[in-house]
Amino acid sequence: RAMSMGVHERLKSITAVNLRIMEKPVHQDWFETTSEILYLLPKSEGLLSQWRELYRKGQGQRISWSWQDVPNTIPEEDRRLQSEYLKVARIIRMGEDLLESDPDALVSSHSVS
Repeated sequence: RAMSMGVHERLKSITAVNLRIMEKPVHQDWFETTSEILYLLPKSEGLLSQWRELYRKGQGQRISWSWQDVPNTIPEEDRRLQSEYLKVARIIRMGEDLLESDPDALVSSHSVS
């Protein structure tokens, strides 16, 4: 379903971003997620350790940001890290551009869970 949604429907606001490493076993046609996870955002200790709880308590506006409006939506605790948020926003934009130009590109060559 996420693949068929438009960019504005899929990612309006973000609370946390992590990178998961995938590998393709030799005798399989699909990729599997490894146990390696790189946590990219948020960076501040308070948000990093409490973002899930804040979101559950209805304080989403404190931790959410928009990749389409980075300078104005970075959480207060991470304001000094604007360049990090801009880098992640550029990566998201590249992924969205790929999906919009060829929605089946990732589905046909990767397992999506």
